[in-house]
This record gives sequence, structure tokens and C-alpha cells, in this order.
Amino acid sequence: MSSNDCLHFFSLTGASSLLPPLLRTYMTLPPTQPCPLVAPLTHTIHALITIPVNGVLKPIWFNKSGEIYTGDITQRTYDLLKTILKRYLPGNQEVDAAEVRESVAKESTDSLDDIVAPLVVLLQRLCTGNEETKTRVLKWLIPDDLDRSKPLEQRKDTLGRCLRLLGSVFHPRLKDAVGQLLYALADNDRALSCRLTLKHSVDPHLSVGSIRLGGLRQRSRLPV
Repeated sequence: MSSNDCLHFFSLTGASSLLPPLLRTYMTLPPTQPCPLVAPLTHTIHALITIPVNGVLKPIWFNKSGEIYTGDITQRTYDLLKTILKRYLPGNQEVDAAEVRESVAKESTDSLDDIVAPLVVLLQRLCTGNEETKTRVLKWLIPDDLDRSKPLEQRKDTLGRCLRLLGSVFHPRLKDAVGQLLYALADNDRALSCRLTLKHSVDPHLSVGSIRLGGLRQRSRLPV
């Protein structure tokens, strides 16, 4: 075994020991008020996003044995995101409006970027690491009965808020994290090309922009 293989082995061994207690903490911490995401939950999320969601650790992440934690990590993560975005971006609130930053400042010393971006990163990694998770999140975010009578970015739900964040100036890390989440959901999913159009790519290495109804135009993976 090479030195790199040894380092990789011990890294995975350490992660497999650290991951179960982190997941139990993440799944069992009660909701907080007024801000739904505060320490120690935010600290736990930061720790979780340092651990890969891969073949070796996947059974732990998704609790295949049923012995690590109670609940559904995908549902928990999506619900947290839905709740936090609804709190600070109610209705179809413009994401860069001054009142958004003022509302966050009243409840936290952190910015919206600091609070929410790591959670989006966690959801993105869960989707990238597990096809079932990707399918579930896609159905929650873009349901089959999606109302197509109005521009999607004007919607008063999680999808609308995510799309508005793609054009944000004041929340760059959250903008990038949402772009990467959408990229993960679109990856190898040709069905999505029938449901959304990007004015700009959601490839995390390229610029991201607003999304409107139509077909997904993604330069790197999905042909139009």
C-alpha cells in the first residue's frame, strides 16, 4: 500500500468514526427561534460538509442499517432550507433588498451567506452522492404539477427563492451554492431540459443567472 493509499485509508477510517455522532447531532437538535440555524447546528453542518458522500461512507450517511439516527437526512436538510429561506425571503421578496439584510442582522451576527450557504452545500453533496436523493429533491423543488402560468422566479416558494438568488449581488456564496445545487440536480437528467431554461449556465465553474420556464440549456452536459 502506497503512502497516499495509507493516508486515504486512515482519512476514511477517521471519517467513518466521526460521521455517526455528527449525523445523530444534526438529526436530533431541536428547532431554534427566531433564527432556525444557529450554533451548534451550524457547527455540525460545517463539519458534515468536510466529509465525502461516497461509496464507502454512503451507508452511514443514509443510515442503511437504521442504527445511526432516526429520521430522513434528505427531508431534514430540505426542510431546514425551506424554512430558513421562507423566514428571510418571505413571499417573492427581492433577495438583495436592504430589508433582507436588516432582518438577518436583527437575529444573527452572521450574514445570510454565512447562515445558509453551508446548508445548501450539504444538500448539493447529498444529491451528488445519491441518485435517489437527487430524484426526491428534484420532485420537491420542481413538482410535476408545477404552475406554468407565471415566471418561475416570481414564485413564492423554495424554487422561486432559489432562482432569485441566482441573480444576487449581496449573497455571492449562497448564489454559488444554489447554482451548484441546480447543476447537481440537472446533471444527467434530460427530463429537466423540458421543464426549465437557463439564461446562463448553472455550471458552478461558469456564471449563473436567472431561470425561466422552458428547457434547460446547460452547455457542459445537457444538449438542448
